[in-house]
Amino acid sequence: MRLSICIPTYNRARYLGDTLESFLRQKREVEIVVSDNASSDGTIELMERLGSECKELRYHRSSVNLGADSNYLRAVALAQSDYCWLFGSDDTAVDGSIDLILEKISYGPDVILCNRFNCDKEMNRIGPLRWTDIKEDQVFDTAHGEGITTYLKHGKTLGSVFSYLSSVIVKKQSWDEVSDKGFGVGTAYAHTYVLLSILVNGGRLCIVNQPLVNCRTGNDSFLGNNELKRIMLDFAGYEKVGKKAFAKDTCAWEALKNIMRREHPWYRVLKMRRLAVDNSDWLEIVRYLNVYGYSNLWIRLSGFGGGGIWIDVLVKLKSSYREMRDRILVWLRN
Repeated sequence: MRLSICIPTYNRARYLGDTLESFLRQKREVEIVVSDNASSDGTIELMERLGSECKELRYHRSSVNLGADSNYLRAVALAQSDYCWLFGSDDTAVDGSIDLILEKISYGPDVILCNRFNCDKEMNRIGPLRWTDIKEDQVFDTAHGEGITTYLKHGKTLGSVFSYLSSVIVKKQSWDEVSDKGFGVGTAYAHTYVLLSILVNGGRLCIVNQPLVNCRTGNDSFLGNNELKRIMLDFAGYEKVGKKAFAKDTCAWEALKNIMRREHPWYRVLKMRRLAVDNSDWLEIVRYLNVYGYSNLWIRLSGFGGGGIWIDVLVKLKSSYREMRDRILVWLRN
């Protein structure tokens, strides 16, 4: 087969059925590989039932939880097709997406990146989310011109550098040729390191402007009840995998840092300061802010008064804006 759908999962039985059905109903010959990280919630029973109905469905369950990164890597290792679509076990594929991906892989790119629809937890669509400012399908050949930096300058969010699993399709041969795939294990971005390595070594990246994934928001498995910890995961993970991947390309590293500042802009830094439990937390945050090139002046202002003063000012300004807007709308209606 040309395409494997590679689904790492852990305790997502309540959503996994919807994920699988979104591919099965498209009735295309693709391999579906589910790599279960020792779930304890009924995933086995679900897969036994579906496996008896679908010959293309392959299920592998680990006896112990290996961690998210190792499960991502294993899902691809289990695949037997030319291309692998990494896919989160709580998302769903847009109808017709397999046909479009099969069309794109016929041109032989090393990596394909598609956009997504944001949905609520019940999968009602909120709207599209695009990772870059690219308005149409485009191919970047990172072996020529300015290399990967040319592409990175278009990035608006970390999704443009493969933070979001379900938007990524990769040529398995190119993936397998990365010798140190385990480098990023423990960061939540091991797959990102592999993909960046492919492009650094001259891979071809195909951008699909059309959203092909329905993303179930409000269900981030890395978030838990600690928003600060989730942001720090981005900072720490991309520092490790980015510096390694771009060790010989300072321009690409600078472009990645700019994407990080877009992902976590100044007002989020204020929120981070308020979320910091104590001064040691804030000092760790400041180290990352310096790594990613945030303004020293803004870092100092954010630290003043625990960030709370500025947040209160912003809240008041937002409230005043809404009040003025409502008055204008009433005036226009009258």
